Amino acid sequence: MPANEIAQFLGGEITAAEATTLAEVLVVPGVQSGMRCVSVPISRNLLHPLGRRAADEGVDPTEWSRQVAIAAIRDDLYDMITDGKFDAAN
Repeated sequence: MPANEIAQFLGGEITAAEATTLAEVLVVPGVQSGMRCVSVPISRNLLHPLGRRAADEGVDPTEWSRQVAIAAIRDDLYDMITDGKFDAAN
């Protein structure tokens, strides 16, 4: 999210420049230099299975989702994983 949108989201309590400064100094655990966080909305009925699968692997849901996304991207598995579930016609 761009700094000006962050500032606006926070109701004008901070400026875009302050939002940029905060983004530069905040450290998100597990995020290395050159990485960016991606927020992904997920329905409530999928949160429990996500948590269960992550626990089975010994990681938190965010890390499990990250690992799955990286594997899908690197191995070009989108079509196999989604099996048409997100095609425009469905």
